[in-house]
Amino acid sequence: MELKTQQAEIEKRKALLRENKERQRLEMEQKQRDLAQQIQIAEQAATEERERLERQRLENEERARREREIREAELARQRRAVIISQAKKRYMTQLVASVLEEVTNKTVKEFHRKNCIAKRYASPWLRRVRQRIAVRHRKADERIQVCKFSQCFYPGNQDNSNGNMDIDHPLTTTWCSSLLKHKTSSIDSMIHDKVMLSLHLESSILASYNTTESSRHDIWQSMDYADSIYPMIRSKWDRIRTRMIEDGRQPGWQLWINVADHSLSSSHWFKTKFGLNDIFSRRVKYFSDCKITVRSITNDDSIYGKAVDEIGAVIFSLSELRHRDSDDLDATDHWNEEKKRLQGFAASLKRYNPQLKAPFLFTYWPNTKSLKETIMKIPKLLDLAGADVISDFHILVMNPATINERLDQEIHWLSSNTVINQPLKTNHVITSKIRALTFAVEKTSCNFRVGITIEEAIHSVNKQIEAYNNTLVEIPLNWKPFVIPSIPEQSMGNREATRGDFFVLGNAWLDIVSKKGIVKSIGGAEDLGAVVDGTLKQYLYELERRLKRPLLW
Repeated sequence: MELKTQQAEIEKRKALLRENKERQRLEMEQKQRDLAQQIQIAEQAATEERERLERQRLENEERARREREIREAELARQRRAVIISQAKKRYMTQLVASVLEEVTNKTVKEFHRKNCIAKRYASPWLRRVRQRIAVRHRKADERIQVCKFSQCFYPGNQDNSNGNMDIDHPLTTTWCSSLLKHKTSSIDSMIHDKVMLSLHLESSILASYNTTESSRHDIWQSMDYADSIYPMIRSKWDRIRTRMIEDGRQPGWQLWINVADHSLSSSHWFKTKFGLNDIFSRRVKYFSDCKITVRSITNDDSIYGKAVDEIGAVIFSLSELRHRDSDDLDATDHWNEEKKRLQGFAASLKRYNPQLKAPFLFTYWPNTKSLKETIMKIPKLLDLAGADVISDFHILVMNPATINERLDQEIHWLSSNTVINQPLKTNHVITSKIRALTFAVEKTSCNFRVGITIEEAIHSVNKQIEAYNNTLVEIPLNWKPFVIPSIPEQSMGNREATRGDFFVLGNAWLDIVSKKGIVKSIGGAEDLGAVVDGTLKQYLYELERRLKRPLLW
């Protein structure tokens, strides 16, 4: 029984072993199947990845091909566009060149035709204009030479009222020259009087000032001052009209407005107030016997000689450009610049006419707490005493409340005190008489030989004086004051003359001549002949100066 049980147990164990082996085999097979399946899946995934990569490569290649084709097409289009553009430009250039050549040839021919016509008709006028300009320049050079010669020959200035010479300023005197000659008052008192006059006029107008809107608009209203200027200067024109140089044009009188810069607000106000045009900054009005011009200029503008000769008055606008945070009394740089501008303007005028004189009106745009003190210092800050082109001056305060009335007053003052600077005719008859008189004096010049007696020396000198007096009567002038007395006969005239005799005779004769007051005595020379020659030359020069000088205003 036991054996059967053991056998059954053994069989049971064998069955279990077989079952385990079978289960292990099945599990192994399952694992192999799973592994094969995983391998298959991995291979499938790898295949799909390869296909995806291949598709992506193909797509990239296709995209790159399309982009390359697009770029090539764009480059081709651009090349075609460049070629077409170059062709268009070339054709257009050729077309424009041909048209321009045709138009240019036509224009040049037309211009040449007009130029030939203009030359044919304008040549006589052009020659006349050039001749007139040359004459004006020659006259200017002559005036400059005469002025320089006069200053060298007679460096001193003497009063003109008693017949003495006034060579430096034969036309008129400066505002302080008479003061310096007669010593009647001081420059400070003269300046004080002018400043007080200006302030008095300001205060008198302010007393009746009406602050209305219309009065403010009147400040910018254009005015024609030529009508008010003309009656004031007409009488002066009539006095010298027959002596003026005629060049086929109306004589002119000009009022110059000197500004620091045309772009300043003050310059714009002057241009509007006086109605000046925008091109030439001037206004011209013609009358029956003359023309009146109002002109605005700067120191940088070019001027011409005829306009300088026509200057009758000047408005000098002091610039309003300065540091607004400082008082005008402390603005040293500003006044130095204005002084240099005034000196430059005066120098430009004197380059053409060294004897030019004109009344000046200085317009002042105040920026100060002490108006009276500032105006009192302006003449010294600008060195007006050293400006010999200024015959007289006024200072106008640019106050909007009084500018209209004050400007009218100052324009009236400028035209009343105007100076005529026009060149006058040269009297050839007088010139020839002066030359004859000079020749007569030089022909009988005294040359004393060694051993000459007193009687012979007096006779020789009187012969020269007689020749001068005989020729003097032909001069078209009141010649009696210019007659020179002879040297009276002396006792002991037969003895030989010495230097002491010549000295005594010369001084005695000069005492007689000096009483006539025509020229200053040159005494002190021991040579009687030199004394007589020098005195006769002084008389000749003074006679010529009085015959040729213009009328004094």
